Formats: sequence, structure tokens, C-alpha cells
Amino acid sequence: MSLRYCRKLLPAVEVLLVLCTSFAIAASEPYPEHEVKAAFLYNFMKFTDWPGEKVKDPNAPMVIFLVGKYPKCKTFDEIQQKEPEKESVQVRIFDSYEAIGDPNILKTCHVLFICSSEKENVGKLLALVRDSSVLTVGEFDGFLEMGGIINFLSDQEKIRFEISIPSAETAGFKLRSKLLRLAKRVIQEGTEEGS
Repeated sequence: MSLRYCRKLLPAVEVLLVLCTSFAIAASEPYPEHEVKAAFLYNFMKFTDWPGEKVKDPNAPMVIFLVGKYPKCKTFDEIQQKEPEKESVQVRIFDSYEAIGDPNILKTCHVLFICSSEKENVGKLLALVRDSSVLTVGEFDGFLEMGGIINFLSDQEKIRFEISIPSAETAGFKLRSKLLRLAKRVIQEGTEEGS
């Protein structure tokens, strides 16, 4: 096998390893639910094509904001400690909507995860980031119907997720097919697919 062929194959192998590692974590139960969701959030970023204005500086870190009650998470610590030459990630947790201070700061993040403890504020949170190309993720029934992009759900004691393509497109995202294939349910314009 030539070196040139191996170099061409390497990105595909890296993608496969990332997917297998993180989604295998989701399939095995020794990991707490909040750790599995943290791994998913990181991989949602990797399998999303971002609008150019959201990633102007390739050296700037990707930012995940969580709003709501969330347990201490080793996965987030590990994500933030990755080598600087790789994509750096920052995670910031706000215990509640009120703890945010200036809600306009939410427009600066890449991923906004709204915990179930903030279900009553989801409308306000989604409205704040609607025109800011923020990948919104929730964990409760009806999140996609409210305009969210990705929603976690439990399926036979495993963490799965569902996706709204219309909401993703409105926010300027293209979600890669590898991610769509892993979703339990994908809402397309006027239709719905499930696995």
C-alpha cells in the first residue's frame, strides 16, 4: 500500500475512530448519563459544518455553554485539556438562566446545551440564539418542536438523540450524514425518519 494512499485514508480512519470511541461509550452503561451526554456534545461539534462567520478564526476555541443543573463532569475536563495543536474546546456551565448575567453572551458560543432543569426557560434561551448560528441541544420532550436542533432521549436504557434538519438549516448548519445515520429520529421538512 503506497504512502500517498495511506495519507488519503487517514482522515476517514480518524473519523471512524472518533465515532466508534464516543458512541461505544454511549452504548456501555458503566458511564454515568451526564458523562455520555458530554461525549456526545463534543462529537456533535465535530460532525457539524459551521457557517463561516461562526468559525472565522481557526485558532479560536470552540465553546460549549450549558444552562441548568449539571453534575461535575470528567469528560468536560478531558475535552478542555486536549493538546493545544488540536481543536481546543472551552466549556462553561451556568446553574440557571438567572446565573447567565448578560444573556447576550449565549450568542458567542458554538453549542448551547439546555438541561431539563431549565425547561421553563427554553423559549427565552432559544429566542436569544435564534440568529446566531448556535447548535442548540436539549434533553426533554418537545425540544425539537420548540425550535431546538438536537435532543437527547433515552431508548432502552441507552442515550440516543433526535435531530431537526429544518432547525439546523435555519441556523446555518449542515449536519454530516454520519451523525444523521446515528440519530434515533430525524425530522426532515414535512417528514420524519426513525431508526
